[in-house]
Amino acid sequence: MRAMSTISQAAAENLKQLLIIRAIVLGSQIIALATALFGVHAEVPYLPLLICIVVMSALTCYAWVHLKHASYVSEAQMFAHIAADVLAISIFTYFSGGATNPFVSFLLIPISIAATTLRWNLTWIIAAGCVGAYTFLLFYYRPLAMFELSGHELHTAQTNPHIVGMWLNFVFSTAIITYFIVRMAARLRIRERQLQATREKNLQDEQMLAVATLAAGTAHELATPLSTIAINLDELAHLNAHAPEQARAIEVLQEQVDICRECLSNLVTTANDSFSVRSSVVTSEDFFADLFDHWYLLRPEVPIELSWQQEDIKSTRFHADPTLRQALLNLLNNAADASPELIQMTIGLSNHDLKIELRDRGSGISLELADSLGTPFQSNKETGMGLGLFLSNATLNRLGGNIRLFNHPEGGTLTQIMLPVLNQ
Repeated sequence: MRAMSTISQAAAENLKQLLIIRAIVLGSQIIALATALFGVHAEVPYLPLLICIVVMSALTCYAWVHLKHASYVSEAQMFAHIAADVLAISIFTYFSGGATNPFVSFLLIPISIAATTLRWNLTWIIAAGCVGAYTFLLFYYRPLAMFELSGHELHTAQTNPHIVGMWLNFVFSTAIITYFIVRMAARLRIRERQLQATREKNLQDEQMLAVATLAAGTAHELATPLSTIAINLDELAHLNAHAPEQARAIEVLQEQVDICRECLSNLVTTANDSFSVRSSVVTSEDFFADLFDHWYLLRPEVPIELSWQQEDIKSTRFHADPTLRQALLNLLNNAADASPELIQMTIGLSNHDLKIELRDRGSGISLELADSLGTPFQSNKETGMGLGLFLSNATLNRLGGNIRLFNHPEGGTLTQIMLPVLNQ
């Protein structure tokens, strides 16, 4: 969402600059007409030229007002505005000497703007349109005596070296501008996307550091109450040894306390060991068997329907560390909270990635939450802390994977997890 906002802001700024340039060109055309009328008293078809200027001025004012209230400027809009400029310059030039009018070089302006703001294929369409307009204006135009070359009336455009040279110069300039500026603009856009990704990664790292600091303090504080709970549960188990129902409930609570202790222990161990030391290569079958063993200890009441798209997927291998299991447990917990009656998990392959689809039968997910995967403390649960999705997304990104959330057409949320696999 932040990246899309940046792109929209850049497109709006580009359109704003185009409107400013158009206003400057229209101003120069008005000055030229005023000079022709009051200065040199030239015989110029003023009416069609004034109509062209008025129409383009109205379009500019409308676009400027619309730009202040628009939330998004598409590339198609930018292309349409540039094409309108090409048409307006061609009409203006047609009624004022055609290719002999020095203002015909204004056709290079739309090409330059297109090369820096549009994709290469749209830029070449604008360039071809400008070359076509220039070629048309060599042969068809309303001549003006002030722009006629010496002896031009005795020569056609095909035989006049000056006119042919102007055409070749325009074509060559168009090709140079389009080719090189498009390449330069593409590099700048790639560089800008890389810088944006780096800024977001640095922001995420800062957020992770804050969460890690909070987790370390919380782990220290939780150790004492967990020990107290464990001691009291042992005493309760001894007192209720002859009451099977109470003994079973106490046993479940002891298992939950042991899981909490293991989580705290893993937190400390993972923090002390580097990723390269703690990571290991596992098969899909072994990893998910271990995952479900822990899951059924945490949420024994929530059933999971597991399906493999192909049997040989079980032998695929990938890098895993303790945080990956925790990341998937977080996602399973979210699905269980939304759909405690059933969770469906499908495991398959997509290109060189292990594709894990997790579907619940809940009420779905908001677009705001789906777009805030990289932001902590965002949750759609009343009692949620908003860290589960954030930490899971950070873990998958670190391992080269990603998470995407969708609203399933039949209801509920579809969580898609991609994890790179090793070559077999």
